[in-house]
This record gives sequence, structure tokens and C-alpha cells, in this order.
Amino acid sequence: MNVQFILLKPKHWIGAMLLALILLTPAWLKANADAAPVTVAISGPSQSIYGEEVVIQAELSDSSNSSGNPPAGNVTVYDGDNIAGTGTLAANLPQLVFRSSHDAPTIPDAKLTVASVPTIDWDGITYWAYSYTSNSFDMKLVATDSHNQVIKTWEHIGNTRYIDTISINPQNRTITFTGQSQSTLTMNWSELNPVEAKAQIPLSSLAPGVHQLTAVYNGDSYHLASASDEWTVTIAPIQTDSTLTYSPSAPTNNDDITLTAQIVNPSGSTVLPTGGQAVFWDGSEKLGEAAVVNGRAALVTKLTEGEHTLRAAYNAAPGDPYHTDSTSMDTLLTVVKHYHTPTVTPAQQDTRCGSGSAGTALLNDPNSRIPVEGGVIELTSKEVSCGQTPTFYVNGGLSFTLPVSGLDIASLASELGVEPEDVTIKVTIRKLSDDEAGPLSRAVAAAGAVQLADAYQFLVEAEAAGTTIPIEHFGQMAARTIALADPDVDTSLATGVLFNPADGELHFVPTTFQDADGQKIATLQRDGASIYTVIRGQAAQFADMDRHWASGDIALLSAKQIVQGGDKHRFEPNRSITRAEFAALVIRSLGILPADQPSSAFADVQPAAWYAGTVAAAAEANLMQGDEKGDFRPNDPITRKEIASILIRALAYTGREITLSDEESDAVLARFADTGELLWAKPDFAAAVQAGLVHGRTETEIAGNDPASRAEAAALIARYLAYAQLINPY
Repeated sequence: MNVQFILLKPKHWIGAMLLALILLTPAWLKANADAAPVTVAISGPSQSIYGEEVVIQAELSDSSNSSGNPPAGNVTVYDGDNIAGTGTLAANLPQLVFRSSHDAPTIPDAKLTVASVPTIDWDGITYWAYSYTSNSFDMKLVATDSHNQVIKTWEHIGNTRYIDTISINPQNRTITFTGQSQSTLTMNWSELNPVEAKAQIPLSSLAPGVHQLTAVYNGDSYHLASASDEWTVTIAPIQTDSTLTYSPSAPTNNDDITLTAQIVNPSGSTVLPTGGQAVFWDGSEKLGEAAVVNGRAALVTKLTEGEHTLRAAYNAAPGDPYHTDSTSMDTLLTVVKHYHTPTVTPAQQDTRCGSGSAGTALLNDPNSRIPVEGGVIELTSKEVSCGQTPTFYVNGGLSFTLPVSGLDIASLASELGVEPEDVTIKVTIRKLSDDEAGPLSRAVAAAGAVQLADAYQFLVEAEAAGTTIPIEHFGQMAARTIALADPDVDTSLATGVLFNPADGELHFVPTTFQDADGQKIATLQRDGASIYTVIRGQAAQFADMDRHWASGDIALLSAKQIVQGGDKHRFEPNRSITRAEFAALVIRSLGILPADQPSSAFADVQPAAWYAGTVAAAAEANLMQGDEKGDFRPNDPITRKEIASILIRALAYTGREITLSDEESDAVLARFADTGELLWAKPDFAAAVQAGLVHGRTETEIAGNDPASRAEAAALIARYLAYAQLINPY
């Protein structure tokens, strides 16, 4: 008997394979005497990253089709001489699927003659049996991919046409097409798809480097063993990305400062480094190093008063081929001088109706919580309705003035399901913990700013019968004060900001700065309770603003997080500003956030538009309206008279309303010759001129219908903020 031996992998184990074949039993040899040879094809990704699963596919073809059985058993993938993984073969079978003739691709000179067309689905390919429009007695077979694109055709085959039936015979490995007058055409499977069986082999432990993979089939009762050609896959080490954070968020030179390096894989690998060192630097000075455990390293240090440029460099452990080194971006940290704050004994809360006194609470615990029972200050509905505007003072310059006259106790009681007299208003002021302040600190760093104070949450709630609901707005602007860590810090480019955890962004809050009792105090005014801190921003350096008349205004507003450029390097000062863009500018200047779920109050504002939330917020605050058709016209250039009217409304929003009689308006505008074009905007324009917010284009021309430029809009915003005492004079 002639026995053929297949040498699968000519390497160190060839001798072992030969020995195993020699020792095979005669019965096995007899069963395999007629075994058919198979071809093994290997495929998969050519490159990947360590830690990611690499899936190799092995496809087996039996061109002889002698047994009628597909190859069965397992396929083993070798990485050189080592087993990398094993997969079980599954028969690769065609499927009969009926499709509408309308889904078929258009083929020149060919047609389908039935509405429900029998097709073959196989390995992501669909086979269509067409007849020729010439009515010749033969068939055209067309293969299409998943996008219904033709990838192969078989022309003029068989002696049948008008195919209405397709039969699949797994035992004989044939497909039969039946058409007119029961004429048939039979094709072997191998004519369409030679692949008899497939196996997927997931590999999850390939180390960084180049791997030569081979798929080996061990054979079965009907098929000989065989091996594929080599498949090369390159595994790259994990590209790490290092970030640096610090706590506390506004440290002094007396604080222990924790520097934390986080080493992650930007591609999303969950394999985080353990081992190696994170080296912490302050400019060119090495502060120290710490071991990396599960992608994290921390160093506790002290820093001197002043500015520090911090970074963390991750150095993979010696011999670690799995991770690359990486260095964080520079993080600017300002350390201020430590000033001792004496402990203050809590004072009793005074909210007596008619007393004329402000409610007071003084703080002396290390967690910055108001030392009142329950951790909050409570006002009964009687105290709220007595007309006082209590200010809650906290040691260290922290305070909050609650405009209780804007609270709708009846509505709150209805929402709580109680009587108004049963409602209690709770006020909480608390300092964020280091962990809570982490996202805020990262937002400050991303803005290129420096944090000048700790972050505080100001929370106002209504409570009754064990149920609590937050009060997000007070119907008017409320003031809260925060003391800066350094009383001598330059605040010319500083501002209070709101941190919105929902979007991770900082938002401008109208803020003024005063010196009081040896402290620098920031007063933040906004209608709303949230998380607040104080930062010093950087004035944007726009290439097109050099020597521009509005460069000072734009530099100021960019540092305060109010204006942005057309792109990173240009402001485009002379371009017209649209109504939607100005809506964004004016709500931003008042600390108003875009609406989370904007309504469709205007027919031409789609909910998915970038400005939908902005327009909704501006309309809700009565800052902007639509036209008589119910349109907002978001992309129209905004005119000078429209801006003047909006600024007067913005002043009213802050409680600084300006109202002129017709005679007073005429007197203010008397020197201008084109007041007739102001129409509905005349009273507001006159008020804006009187307040010094708006000037004429010339001594005698208002140009109210002219589009405003981006530079004009920014300058007007800066003027009204200063006029309304929402920023310091500049």
C-alpha cells in the first residue's frame, strides 16, 4: 500500500510528526487510503496592538469533492513552533434565499422572469440566475457583494432559462438551477466557492513584535492533514498617553500638593501598565518619581509661592515591551502664599421679619459646611415671605445672598404636594472635595487658565414631608462672594466661572473684584445655583487683531471665556455677526446656559441646530424675539438697532432697567438725521445712547439698519457689562 506523508511544518517537530505517522494503526491507514488533499488558506489583520484580540480565519478547500463531506475537526495556529490558538471547523454551506426582483442589480442584456427570485447566499456573496433578453436557451449567473455590486459573472452556461427554482444538494455538493420546461443546469459547489469549511481562531496573547503564523489542519477520515502558508502579523506595543492632575485645586505654599499621573491607552486598551516610573518635573527641576500601579502614580510634594510648569513623564519598566513611554502636556499651576484664617464662632441665624437684618451664618469647620443643624441654613415659608433678602456669611469671605422675593412658594408647594406654610427653603454652601474638584481642575487646565480660589457648590432646595426638590433659578440675579487665595493677585483678566458637570465646560459668570479686610473678594452674580470658582484666563492672541480698535475689548472678553475666534488663530473682527451668534454672546455674558431640551418656538430653528439651545435660552430670558412670521432668522446678520434693543433688555434682566419717555428719546437722538429707520427700536436705541453703550457711526448718522460686525458686538458687550457693574471698569 502506498502511503503519502504530508510534512506540515518543516521545523523542529518534523521528526516527532514522522514518528507519529509511522506508529499509526493499519486500520487508520486503510481508512485514510482514499483521503483527499485539502488546501488551507489563512487570513487576518496584518497589524494590531498588544492586548487587542487578533482573530485569524482558516479556510479549507477540497477541490476533489470525492467524499461529499466537508473537512471536520480542528485547526491549530502556530506562532513559529508554539501553539497560539485552536479553532473548530464549521461547514461552509450555501443558503437558498428568495428576494424581490426589484432588489436585483440591473444587468445589460439580462433579465429576471419571476417576482420572487430564488438566490444563493454564500460567504457574504449573493448569486442571481438571469436569462438573456435575446431569449437564448442559456443562463447568466451574477455574483454581487453586500453592497449589491457585481463582482463576477458566468456567461452563457447550461441549457436552461427563466430560472424559477434552485436546489442545493449538500451530499453531492451541487446546486441545480431549474427553468422553463423543467430544464436544469447543475454546478459543483467548487465552481462557485471552493471553501468547504472555516474556522475562526482568536489569539489574545501575542506579544509585541513580528509573528509568522501558520494554520495547521490535522485531517479527518476523509481529508489529509495540511498546512497554510505563513501569515505575518505585527503587534505594536501600547501607545500610552500620560496626563497630570493636582490637588488641592488652589494650593498655597503651606499645602501638601498631590501630583497624579494617569497613564492610559488612547486606543481604548484595558491593559494598563503596572511597573515603571512616573517622573514629575517642575520645568527642568525633577520633583521626584513614583511607581506606576494599574496606570496610576502619585507624588506628594510642596511647592514654593509662584508659577510652576508641571509635567509627568512615564518611563516603562526595563524590559517591558508592552507599553511605550509618554509625557504629559505642561500644566500651569500658581501657588499662592498661605494666609492664616482665624476660626470664627458660628452666629445665630437672624431672619426676623421686619428686622432689617441679614440672615447670617459663620463657618468654622474644615469641610466648609455651614455649621447649622443638618448642614444647611433653613428658612420657613413665613421667613421667605417677610420680604427680607438674607445674606449668609461664611468665614474666609464666602457668602450668598438669596433673593427670596423671586421664589414662588405656592408653585413649590404644589410640586411638593403640601401647603405653602409647610415648605422649608434650605441653603447649602460647601467646598468641593479634591476628588469632586478633579474634573473642574482639568477644565481649567484645558482652558489655559489658572485657578485662583477653591470651588464651591451653592445649593438651594425646597423641602417638605421628607421630599426635596432643587431650586435652579430665583427669578433674578443672586450674588455670592468667594475670597481669592492670594489677596495681591492681579485680577484684570480674572473672572468667576460656573462649572457644568454635564458638559465638563467652564462658563463665564458676571464677576467684580473688591479688596476687603485684607482679602481679595470676588462677587459673582447669576440667576442660578451651581458650582463656582474663580480663574485667571489668558487673552487670546488673534493674528487679525493686531492694532485693531477693538483689540482691548476682545482680549478682555476672551480671557473671561465670553468670546471665541472664528478659528484658533483668527477672530474675523470685520465679519458680520449673525443673530444666532449674538444670541450665544449675550446669554454667555449673563451666565445663562443654553437650554438642555430646546423647544421649537420658532419655525426656522430646528432642534438639532447648534444654536437651538442658545436661541431657546435667549427667548426664555426675554432677551431676543422672533419676527411677525414666527421666525427667528438665526443666520441673518444682526443690525445695530437690534443689538441696542437686546442690550437694554439685558440690563433689565440684571435689574438695571432704563426707561425713557418719547420726549427724552427725541432729545437724546436729536443730533442724528436718520432716526426714522429705528422705528420700534427707537426707545431702546435712545436708552443705549444715553447710557453710553452705543454711539453713532458718525456725529449725525446712527445707521441702525446696518449689520453689526463681530468687533462691534464684542465692544458693546464689554461696555454694557461694565455699565451694569457686572465686571470691573477697564
